[in-house]
Amino acid sequence: MPSKRKKIIYIVTKTVVGGAQKYVFDLATSLSPDNFDVLVASGKIGALNKRLENFGIRTQKINRMERDIKIFSELLVLSGLLKLFLKEKPDIIHLNSSKASGLGAFAARVYQLFALNRNLKIIFTVHGWAFNEARFNNKIIRFLSWLSAFLSTKTIVISKQNLEEAVKWPFVKNKFCLIYNGIKKIDFKDRESSRKFLSKITGVSAEKPWLVTIAELHKNKGLEYLIGAVARLEKKPAVFVIGEGEERNNLEELIKKLFLEKDVFLMGSVENASSLLKAFDIFILTSIKEGLPYTILEAGLSELPVIASKIPGIVDIINEKNGVLTEAKDPEKIAGEIQDLLKNRKKMAQLGAHLRETVRKKFPFQKMEEKTLSLYL
Repeated sequence: MPSKRKKIIYIVTKTVVGGAQKYVFDLATSLSPDNFDVLVASGKIGALNKRLENFGIRTQKINRMERDIKIFSELLVLSGLLKLFLKEKPDIIHLNSSKASGLGAFAARVYQLFALNRNLKIIFTVHGWAFNEARFNNKIIRFLSWLSAFLSTKTIVISKQNLEEAVKWPFVKNKFCLIYNGIKKIDFKDRESSRKFLSKITGVSAEKPWLVTIAELHKNKGLEYLIGAVARLEKKPAVFVIGEGEERNNLEELIKKLFLEKDVFLMGSVENASSLLKAFDIFILTSIKEGLPYTILEAGLSELPVIASKIPGIVDIINEKNGVLTEAKDPEKIAGEIQDLLKNRKKMAQLGAHLRETVRKKFPFQKMEEKTLSLYL
């Protein structure tokens, strides 16, 4: 370990409860205060900040740092980041999300020149390449992603396909390393008390099968396809959608349009949602884009059977032995997989047990932590 404390700044754009935020939280709170002085900078003050401050981790807001690109705002963000680096004099800057990485890596290199800090480590973690999202100009975002990797010391990718896409790029091939997300032990509440708690909120009958997804209400999560699938089922399960986000109004309208108000429940943010997983019968994730989803790892530890989209990141976890892979954006097939799995309780138990074993062996937090720390030192 280092002889003196290293100062590390984590940068993340959003502070909602999501994968990148959990990643930052778990790493920041696991570092020894004897060896690291930690600061987390973000675009807004939110749930992440409160949780970090409860652990004694300092946080800082970067004004105007948002997911959408606005030229004037970007210049202000760049200025804010540079001022932060010059004030804090970090040894390590760990960037998370495409927006934070592009501006952060450039600001870090400028700071390095001013501070004459040859040993500065600039780490960029890719939580799924943004250029794979339909809403962006792929060519521009792909170039900016390449530039972020070029300016960084090392770039962490969290799925095999993301690595395969990146190593084809010029001048940055040796900068990439694959480090899977890792998960810590979860204190699960028992099934009976969890069901009582959720039934009290929703009034859902315990006799129906219960499905759950934990996801930000965002286009990338493909929740409209899950809702469309439920509409196609003759015998409808109760579906709990835990999470909050910008798509809430659209999803509420879709639920009303399909007369599913008594079947699909938008629960909003629920504190320690993963602790309630044993209340459910199936975990489902119908995303159209992912990094490597923590929620499937959490479901695995709870021994829930999983139905999930056959897309990069998810296929690094789920295979035919430990879960059910379904086509993304296909409500008909999703409905079929739900119906088939609910008819086979033995298969549900087997899938849950196999997934738990996969998560314990392949995705422990300690493995992720050790590999990441090796990049810091």
